[in-house]
Amino acid sequence: MQLVVRSPDQQWDLSVPEWRTTTPGMLADRLGIEPGGHAVVDGRILPFDSTLGDVALHMGSIVEFGSTTPSPSPAPAVDLCIVAGPDSGGRVPLPPGEYAIGDSESANIIIADAGLAAVELLVTVTEARSVVVCPIPGLTEVTIDGRPLVGPTALEAGAILALGPSGVVIGPHHADDAAVREHPRRRGTVPFNRPPRTLGAARRPAVHIPGAQPPPGRPQRFRWATALAPAAAGIAMAFLFSPFMLLFALLSPAMVTANWIEDRSRLRRERREREHELSTGLERLDLELTAAAALDRARLIADHPDLAEATRRARSGSEHLWERRPHHDDFLQLLVGYGTIPWEPLLDIPRSGIAPEAEG
Repeated sequence: MQLVVRSPDQQWDLSVPEWRTTTPGMLADRLGIEPGGHAVVDGRILPFDSTLGDVALHMGSIVEFGSTTPSPSPAPAVDLCIVAGPDSGGRVPLPPGEYAIGDSESANIIIADAGLAAVELLVTVTEARSVVVCPIPGLTEVTIDGRPLVGPTALEAGAILALGPSGVVIGPHHADDAAVREHPRRRGTVPFNRPPRTLGAARRPAVHIPGAQPPPGRPQRFRWATALAPAAAGIAMAFLFSPFMLLFALLSPAMVTANWIEDRSRLRRERREREHELSTGLERLDLELTAAAALDRARLIADHPDLAEATRRARSGSEHLWERRPHHDDFLQLLVGYGTIPWEPLLDIPRSGIAPEAEG
């Protein structure tokens, strides 16, 4: 078994053939390390009289002497992931607090990128797991998803912070998803269960496009002949027979005028209904496009994890490690960096065609 043994001032790379029956005390005596009450093996405390076979070792396990019992640290609220730049693949769990990001010892979070200033960005993580970022005036421009960062800004999960050549994503803390491991074998290897990949539904929601509205009806003209001809006949009959005939003569102009007013009112009502329907359709189109873009982006990120996520899976022995098979479309593909790609939503176009206001 190949082990890394550390003391406060030295480190050894050892080959321990009989590691199952070897105790930390035996290692300390062999290396001349001051004895103590316990050793720390891969972050777990192991008494000096226990054997290394009592813990699940693997090739490259770290045995530390002189380490004190680690005090419990605050639970991480979010993870800062470096997804582009010279230091790609890094992941830093962040408990609630204030942090400075830069390329010097004066920063809490150091990103090895010569294009960054000593302190490039200030990050505040709240107890509610929200994140606020603030640039340092006068330094390299910082952008969020391509938009310049000006002043303190609330950061949405998954948004990409561009710090010069480097790209950073701050999102929810990733829970431990290490696969269940058995006790190590004779040579220090660990059996690893590579479960089949669970693929989500590939169906994409359709975006409904507002349909073209039918042309508005033409308003009726005022029927002067229909209104005046009966009135003239009624006046003549009033002279010949009775003045009461004038009342019947006025009925025809009144009915023609009422029909004309009603037609105008109907056209205005239909125009308002068409405008409301179009406005509602355009608002729905905007919401559905935004939701479809977010869904497709989340699907692409899940199918193509960034370097930080790929590194985490390899180091932690995640259940998602080596889940891709040769028949998968993304087999042996690795996401490096970030950028903009063309996107075409799935459209549901009505039979009446696309409304001119929805084109473009």
